[in-house]
Amino acid sequence: MMTPYAALMILIYPIGIPLVYLVLVYRWKHHIHPKLPGKRDPRVSEEMRHDEVIRAKVLDLEKEMDALKKELKYAEDALKSPGEKEEASSVLFHLPFHLDLEMQKPPKPTRAIKDIKDEFAMVEKERHLRRDGDRHPGTFWKDRKAFMDDPYTGPEAVDEAVNIRKFDLSLNFIKFLFESCTSRRCFFLLCMHLVCAYSL
Repeated sequence: MMTPYAALMILIYPIGIPLVYLVLVYRWKHHIHPKLPGKRDPRVSEEMRHDEVIRAKVLDLEKEMDALKKELKYAEDALKSPGEKEEASSVLFHLPFHLDLEMQKPPKPTRAIKDIKDEFAMVEKERHLRRDGDRHPGTFWKDRKAFMDDPYTGPEAVDEAVNIRKFDLSLNFIKFLFESCTSRRCFFLLCMHLVCAYSL
């Protein structure tokens, strides 16, 4: 009596359960891997503020702002009156090092002050946006799907998609399929995770 039942369950469990999972994930694939909106949601922005990619970008922008400040100061000093230039140059001759005269002359600024100020304003605006967890200015990801190896989207867009998915309450009943399955869990769940991943 139990032998036919056991044989039936042997067929149902390894085939039926993965098939049910596959159908569920395929049905909800647009929620699991959502399209990116035209503008980042405030809740997602708050989460993205702590993203390592954005934090590293903010640090790079701050270094770039420091470099632009130095360049701007040097360009403004180069426009000082001739008397101030002579006074500044006379200081160079009192340095403890014996420097060649040509080496003592600072190079001329390579850019206009207005260009430096314009670039500084752009970098400062970008740093403000990135520090608040927003996208890079001029980024248009609307209705696109994020992929790690896509040069147009990349890691930041993938992180945004993961955060969008986190706030999608309709996925709570199948969240274990794409969040809890890791190599540390049983082999069966790991196989299900791979099946679900490829169903997208």
